Amino acid sequence: MNDRHKRVRMGAPELKVMETTALKGVQTAERVLKLLQVLVRSDQPVTVGELSRICDENTHAIYRLIRMLEAQAFVARSRDKPGYVAGGNLIALAAAVMRRINVREIARPFMERIRDVTLETTSLHVARSHMRIAIDAVEGKHPVRRVVELGEAIPLYASPAGKVILAFSSASEVKEVLDIARRDGKDAEMIEAHLHTIRRSGYMATIGDRTPGLGALAVPILSSLGVIAAITVSGPANRWSLEAMENRRDAVTQQCAMLSAMLGRIDDAEKPPAANFTVSKKLIPSPLTGEG
Repeated sequence: MNDRHKRVRMGAPELKVMETTALKGVQTAERVLKLLQVLVRSDQPVTVGELSRICDENTHAIYRLIRMLEAQAFVARSRDKPGYVAGGNLIALAAAVMRRINVREIARPFMERIRDVTLETTSLHVARSHMRIAIDAVEGKHPVRRVVELGEAIPLYASPAGKVILAFSSASEVKEVLDIARRDGKDAEMIEAHLHTIRRSGYMATIGDRTPGLGALAVPILSSLGVIAAITVSGPANRWSLEAMENRRDAVTQQCAMLSAMLGRIDDAEKPPAANFTVSKKLIPSPLTGEG
C-alpha cells in the first residue's frame, strides 16, 4: 500500500472525531436557537422547567445553555418573577435588525394581494410620537374608493389603524396616549374598552369610527419586538360593510399574519401556557364609534 493510502487510513479516526464534534456543535446551536425562540415568544419569564418541557431537553442541559447565554447577556434572570427573559444583547441585536428593515417595501406585495381580494383601498400605517402616520397605500379598484393621504398624522386613539397599533403597544405607551385623549376631551374609558376588544379579537372592524360612512378593517403587523405597523382596508360603508368585512376577514388576516412572520413574528403555538396569547377569529359584532 502506498504512502498516500496509508495517510488516508491513518487520518480516518481523526476525521471521524471532527465530524462528531461538528455534529455536536450543530445540535448545540439548534438547542440554543430553540431556547431563544421560546424566550422571545413569551411575554412572561420562563422557568428552567418550562424550557425543559417545551424544548424537550433535560433540565441539566437547559441550565448549562442558560448559564452560557446569561454570561453573554442574551438571557437574563427576571427581577419580578421566577424564570428567565430575553437579555439586553438579544434585544439590541433584534432592534438592530429591525432598523434595517424597510417595512413599506416588504409590505407592498401583501397589500396588493389584500387589495386584489377585497377590491378596496389598502393602506399601511406606523406610529411616531403617539401619532398614526400613513406611509403607503394601494388604491381600490372601484371608481368610488377611499383615497388615503400619505404622510397624514393623527393621534393613535383617533383611527382604526392607530387603535390596533395602540392595543398591542406597551402599557406605558397606552397610558400616555389615553392621557392625551383625556386632555383632548375624548372618552378615554371608551377608547380603552375598544383596545380591550381589539386585543381579544386581534383586529378592528368598524363603520364610521373616524369618518362617517366609511368602513374599515384594521389589523396589526407584529414582529418579534412587538407591533410595528397596521394595515387598514377601507371603503364606502354601503359596499365595505361589516358583512363584507366578515366575508373577506380571513383572507386579510392571513396576509397580515404572513407579513408578520416575514418580519420576525414567531408562532404562539409553543408558548408556555401562562404566556400564551390567543387571537380569536370572531368579528367585532358592532361598530366602534365615539371618538369622532
